Amino acid sequence: MTGSERIKFWDLVKSAKIKYDKVPISTAKNLAFVREQLITVRRLNIYVGFVIHVLLILLGYYFLQVWYDFGKFTGNRQYDFWQIFDFFASYILIANSLHPIAHLIAGVFCGIGFKGFLFTISWYPASLELDYESYLNAGSTRRKILHLSGVLEAWTITIYYSYIAFNSIWTWILPICILLLYIAGYFTKNKKLLGDVFAFQRERRNSILYKKIRILKVKEAIKKK
Repeated sequence: MTGSERIKFWDLVKSAKIKYDKVPISTAKNLAFVREQLITVRRLNIYVGFVIHVLLILLGYYFLQVWYDFGKFTGNRQYDFWQIFDFFASYILIANSLHPIAHLIAGVFCGIGFKGFLFTISWYPASLELDYESYLNAGSTRRKILHLSGVLEAWTITIYYSYIAFNSIWTWILPICILLLYIAGYFTKNKKLLGDVFAFQRERRNSILYKKIRILKVKEAIKKK
C-alpha cells in the first residue's frame, strides 16, 4: 500500500465517527477492512499469545514469592536492591500480562472476538487485535464493558500490591504513581497509555448521543400522529 493510499484509508477511519449503538453489518465490514489495511505490525496467534502471557504471569508470581522470602517492606530498614526489583518486576509482569486476558474474558461474555496479539513492542506481543466487525456489532454497552475490564484489572492489581506491601510508605507510593500516570496521560491525551479510559469515555458519549437521537425520533413520531 502506497503512502497516499494509507492517508486515504486513515482519513476514512477518522471521518467514520460512530454515533449510534450498533453499526450496520455492511458498514462494520467496510470499517473492519479499512482497519485491517492500516495494521502493519506482526500478529501472533491468539492461543500462542495467551500461553505466553500465562507464562509471564507465572514468572511474575515467582518474583512475588522471592519478594515474600525477603519479608514485607517495613520502613525501618535498608532495602536490598533485589528486594525492590522483585516486587516491582512482579507487579509489572502480572499487571501487564493480566490486562489482555481480562479483555479476552470480557470479550467472551460480550460476544466480541479477537484476531491475535500485535507486536507493538518488537519482542513482546503487548496488545490484542480486535475482530473489529464483532466489536462494532456488539453495541455500546458491551464495548464499554470490554474497555472497563482493562481499567478494573489495572487498579485491582495496583490495590492488591499496595495491600501486600502494607504498613510502610510503599503502600501509598504505588497507587499514587499510577494515579499521576493516569492524570498525565489524560491531560496529554496519550491514548497509548490510557487507551481503555478514552475508549470507555467515547462509548459513553456515543451511547448518550444514541439515546438522545432515539428519544427525538420517538417525539417526532408522536408529533406526526
